[in-house]
Amino acid sequence: AVTYLDEVVLKLLDCGENPRLLDLDGDTAADKAIENSNFKVAVSLLEKGSCFSNEENSKIESMLPLLQCIEDQDEDAAMDILLETPPTMEQLNAQVTWPLIHLATLSGMDKLFANFLECGADLNLKNGEGNTVADVAILDGYYTFVGRLIEKRLNFLLNEENKKIEPILPLIICID
Repeated sequence: AVTYLDEVVLKLLDCGENPRLLDLDGDTAADKAIENSNFKVAVSLLEKGSCFSNEENSKIESMLPLLQCIEDQDEDAAMDILLETPPTMEQLNAQVTWPLIHLATLSGMDKLFANFLECGADLNLKNGEGNTVADVAILDGYYTFVGRLIEKRLNFLLNEENKKIEPILPLIICID
């Protein structure tokens, strides 16, 4: 997440800047906050009158408290929210820059990852960088997540770079 820009954005709003302004791509500041996994700022922007111009971001708006817990690295609070308000399939598989299961993987949140799998997260959904959840797990060294996919005999796709190591993934997982 962006650090000092958060304060700049919020200060601009305090000075009367229009929270619904669109950038050249047609995105609002709230859309950009989601794109950068800056969920606290997204909530603040929405509270100050911004909106999502990106329909996919709108799908996950009610999941912002959960996303804030992921941003804060608080898996227990995230699990509490999930038990109260499980995500819909549409929310789980929204074509956002960082889908829910990708964020759980990137954050190393094992229980959250398992829950998203049980809820039917699409393992082949690509993030904004074109990577599946297995790609993200490999790139960030979370081989136990890939191991869980293999163990459950779930089909998943890998990008071209990660396909090169696919034959040795079971060995890497054992070493990890």
